[in-house]
Amino acid sequence: MKSMTVSVAASRKRQCAALVCCMGLALTACAKREVVPRGASVAAPLPVTAVNPASYPDALLGIWRLMPGGCDGVDNPDADGVLRIEADTAHGYESGYKPRAVETEVEGRRWRVSVEELYGGMPGTLEWQTITLEQDRLVIEGEGHREEYRRCPRR
Repeated sequence: MKSMTVSVAASRKRQCAALVCCMGLALTACAKREVVPRGASVAAPLPVTAVNPASYPDALLGIWRLMPGGCDGVDNPDADGVLRIEADTAHGYESGYKPRAVETEVEGRRWRVSVEELYGGMPGTLEWQTITLEQDRLVIEGEGHREEYRRCPRR
């Protein structure tokens, strides 16, 4: 039994070594190589430019209260049912989201937003949300949820 265990272990080691070797050859074969003739000048690489992060549309910025609640107490940072949308985050009592991509479906009325959960639930989780604005009413629909909010006046 001992020789069979050693034989299986040795076989697995050889298989792993062969796989690693094949992967290395494949990566080497696929690598892009540029040949520059002698004496030719090599252009400097292009500078890396910062990508503008996604942001919530201006029409959505502000303080929103989960319906049917009123706007009393929205100044309390621990208030439940309050959603504060800023350009780079939307956060409530136990949740926060950072927009990663924003697609306009209906100009000034409906957007699809890819958000990353910041805290609460599962930080780092990505989800697509559809956000619809109708006057002072906001509807957020995502994977298995739908919430309706009303805009609260700025204080």
